[in-house]
Amino acid sequence: MKCTFLISKLQPHRTCYVSDKDFDINIGGEFRLVIHPFPCSDNNNAAFYYVKQGPNNKIVIEGEGYIVTDQDKVARHKAMGRRDFGNKDIWYYWLDEAGTVIKKERK
Repeated sequence: MKCTFLISKLQPHRTCYVSDKDFDINIGGEFRLVIHPFPCSDNNNAAFYYVKQGPNNKIVIEGEGYIVTDQDKVARHKAMGRRDFGNKDIWYYWLDEAGTVIKKERK
């Protein structure tokens, strides 16, 4: 599923981002969101996140999202990100307010 959350800064070649812990009784208590980049359809050696400027100098990042309730699964997602995207170029596609890509940046 597509997922977004706020981060403080972009990290070079980050194969996944993990949110702070949150709580929702419907999910079963504490959870984290894990985001992986989207694979590029026109380039097998690249993947990308959508990003845009958020409030208070934060960045809104969007990628393929997973809800994770177990800390061991967070570690598994990090390993999966390194395996699936570790040898690929990671791009950040900056969006404007209308959702149009205005800049492509590789970190």
